[in-house]
Amino acid sequence: MYFELIENLKLLSRAETSNKTSMKIRIISKLTKRILLLITIIFITQQIYSQQNRAGEIIYEHIEGYSYRIRLVVYTDTGVPAGSPLIEIQFGDGTSAMVARTYEVYLPNNYKQNNYQIEHKYSGPGTYIISFEDPGRNSGIRNIPNSVNTTFSLKTILQINPNLGKNSSPYFENLPFGQALAGLVYTYNSNTTDPDGDSLSYKLTKCLGDNIQPIDSYSYPEASISLNVDPVNGNIIWKNPVSLGLYNIAIEIEEWRAGVKIGSIIRDMQFEIVDKLTEIADISESNIKLFPNPTKGIVRFDFAGSEIEYIKVMNLNGKLILKKTSIQQNEIINISNSPAGMYFILIQTDRKMLITKLIKK
Repeated sequence: MYFELIENLKLLSRAETSNKTSMKIRIISKLTKRILLLITIIFITQQIYSQQNRAGEIIYEHIEGYSYRIRLVVYTDTGVPAGSPLIEIQFGDGTSAMVARTYEVYLPNNYKQNNYQIEHKYSGPGTYIISFEDPGRNSGIRNIPNSVNTTFSLKTILQINPNLGKNSSPYFENLPFGQALAGLVYTYNSNTTDPDGDSLSYKLTKCLGDNIQPIDSYSYPEASISLNVDPVNGNIIWKNPVSLGLYNIAIEIEEWRAGVKIGSIIRDMQFEIVDKLTEIADISESNIKLFPNPTKGIVRFDFAGSEIEYIKVMNLNGKLILKKTSIQQNEIINISNSPAGMYFILIQTDRKMLITKLIKK
């Protein structure tokens, strides 16, 4: 279509030169229709890639001097072709960049992890708001009215202060989504680690929308007793979810050094209230062990009496590498023929699905 537009522009130029009025009119009409069609296609494509954001966060890692490696992670719905291959990150210093997706990971329960990474050098000390905005969230979020047409935004504050030393942001071990049973207490923890050993504090906040501001229509999820976050350990304690459906909760993780706040991350998370659990949790939350990790190919499991339905091994693209049923208490799997790299192991128990990373050397 682009080539046809160019050819039509050339024809228009020749028409102007020859002063053939009727030809000019026909070409202008044809060109206008094609431009409108192109605009429509672009609009529809943007709608396909947007409006399915479910959760996410922005983290950063200090490289040297004023240079940082910034990583945006957005979780989208795999039920549609969502997760933009190219996004814009605002660095907070008046500049931005279009960043290509570095890799994606297909996860259970229709979640896809989209990873974007870029290095950026700041001009000097200061406080910078790193942010991301996209036109819409996934549909049906009960505490965000008309969520499919509500902007999805993320914000992380980076403070560069030579007097306080170099700094990398906290990062999260647990995925930002989960399932909870209606009517029962639900506890979730991001399992946050600070690579510099800084102190962390936690608080509930509203999910962000247009211009990285709190969504006006946002309401905290309904609870029969209370919904709180422990300011010290980060536990989200929901007593008790009331109605079935999807809910988004945001927490602000503040980073402190020598009594000075040096940064913060707003993490947007999605939880589903169900009447039957198919919850996804990190394997560290169970008594199940696997070893060695990293491995050259052979992985051994100790299920400690847990009832296991199956084991799956998936690569970062969501391709199934291995599935094993009829599980023994001391199970062994072999991925010796698979290439070196990172894999995900999924273990389905009688109550939940456990997930962990596996490194193949």
